[in-house]
Amino acid sequence: MTVPFHTRAAGFVLSAMVMLAACSGSEDPQQPEQQLPDGASYGLVVSDPVLVPSSTAALADGRRTAAETGQEVAYVSLPPGTFPDGATATITNLATGTSRSETLLNGGFDPVSIPAAVGDTLEIAILDGAAAVIVRMVSEVSARVPPVVVRTEPEKGKVDVLLSVKPTVVFSEPIDPQTATPETIQLLLDGQPVDGTLIFTPDRLRAEFTPASPLAAQTTYTLFIATGIQDLSADPLKQEVEVTFTTGGVPDPFTQVSAGTWHTCGVTAAGEAYCWGHGLLGIGPTFAGHKLTPAPVEGGLRFTTVSAGADYTCGVTTGGDPYCWGDNILGQLGDGDDTGRHKHVPVPVSLDVSLQDLSAGRFHTCGVATSGRAYCWGYDDLGQLGDGARIDAGHGPVLVSGDLTFANVSAGGAYTCGITTDGEAYCWGWGSSLGTEAANEMCDAGNLGQLYPCATAPVPVSGGLTFTSMSAGDSHTCGITTGGEAYCWGVNRFGQLGNGSTDFMAAPSLVAGGLTFASVTAGGVHTCGITTDGEAYCWGNNEFGQLGDGATSNSDTPVPVSGGLRFTSVSAGGGLVDRRGRGYTCGVTEDGIAYCWGVNNEGQLGNGSRTGRSVPVRV
Repeated sequence: MTVPFHTRAAGFVLSAMVMLAACSGSEDPQQPEQQLPDGASYGLVVSDPVLVPSSTAALADGRRTAAETGQEVAYVSLPPGTFPDGATATITNLATGTSRSETLLNGGFDPVSIPAAVGDTLEIAILDGAAAVIVRMVSEVSARVPPVVVRTEPEKGKVDVLLSVKPTVVFSEPIDPQTATPETIQLLLDGQPVDGTLIFTPDRLRAEFTPASPLAAQTTYTLFIATGIQDLSADPLKQEVEVTFTTGGVPDPFTQVSAGTWHTCGVTAAGEAYCWGHGLLGIGPTFAGHKLTPAPVEGGLRFTTVSAGADYTCGVTTGGDPYCWGDNILGQLGDGDDTGRHKHVPVPVSLDVSLQDLSAGRFHTCGVATSGRAYCWGYDDLGQLGDGARIDAGHGPVLVSGDLTFANVSAGGAYTCGITTDGEAYCWGWGSSLGTEAANEMCDAGNLGQLYPCATAPVPVSGGLTFTSMSAGDSHTCGITTGGEAYCWGVNRFGQLGNGSTDFMAAPSLVAGGLTFASVTAGGVHTCGITTDGEAYCWGNNEFGQLGDGATSNSDTPVPVSGGLRFTSVSAGGGLVDRRGRGYTCGVTEDGIAYCWGVNNEGQLGNGSRTGRSVPVRV
């Protein structure tokens, strides 16, 4: 269909020509109208109109009859991988002017509805993260369009699939669930059906098959979808679909990931540590360059947790022993080696107590012993080790002063914060991040003649709040109270405190939005948190898409992360070490899958590329 004055990515050339003609006082009567490509040529799928009842309740059998009073809608979808650089899609019904936007995930989007009738023309614009148009296309709503499979999970040819996978089919429009039988949707092993349960989502667009037991390791399965599947108008599936995939060697979900500055590390359910990105990743002395997908950390150790710092990593083994690897020029590995030599594989920390947790900061590390006492090691120019005696060079491990019993600690840029077993918050190190005006001395950072307020021993955070968890970023801190409220304090240039302003806060300030959080994580210049129902929100700097909302605009209040994923943990990375404030975020979903988003110049997203993403991509 011919649509005047709509353009593709380079359409500004046509506009310039029209303006030039207007200025010259003449028009070219032969100027052709711009013809937009048919969306089908890109794989775009537009269903025939579906009647949506005025009531939100669907019929028990999933069918809707013409007798119901409602609105006709068309479902629009785009297979994943179609536009890898796309961030959002704008869908407009040119007949009615109705428009909606949808975030792209992995280069496509699942079916979304827009009011439309037979003969209406839909225009779809795909935009990148800077809101520049990649392509415009059109599609006419037809009277009868058979349903198709938009995508499957796992995708065709996928290997190393988790044994706990629940194969899923996404259809282009609502499906009559009565036509989904053990014969029309099957998971096959050697041609024989695998026992399990098939469940449709309420919108009838997504079918999930739950095997009765975990799948076999290193085995090829086939997901089969037959043409007996029908839409609500009794149109059969356009063609049958077979998707083969192969499982991995062992169940390998992630239990935790940690985002550093240029690299990321994670721990699997089996206790194996993996790292990816750039730097000294613990994968041996022969490695140089970037690792774009997870690589196993050498040494055969089993970890309960790992923490990625600026260019080093530390972790606690299942036996409570702390190990570190990577850059050691400032003693941040805590192994007693004062030569500053890097370590390419994990080395034990020189500490004769067992740890229950630890945290790697910019150039120092802190941990909590099973006794509740806190220990720190590494750089100490502003008192961030907390032992009362500031030493510019790296040293330690040392016992944190104050005879406090901690539940957890978090190492930040040049300071540390911790929560006692009574929920009281304390910080030490650089005074601007302490959450109090009680910095007890002035410190010469790096012996450069620049004095900063500092506290060489723990000082209580102002406000008398009781916290359950806390996270120290590069220069700001956030914590969760016993009531699930998030509070932040410190530097706020990009709105990373989430209180609706960009003003510096010396004491805890309530994060806006009225959300109830389970956890929070402070990065270089942005913050993210998980609500009690598993939804992820982020706020602060978004130059590289680290907020995960499909945009690159900063936000001084929480915005939801795109994709509808449910997370058990998130970790905000990046920092000001490279003076660029680059940021990214990683998280683990409820089914143990790791996702990352934001800057990816060093491969820290772990998705096999070095292209940044403003929405979550699977590691």
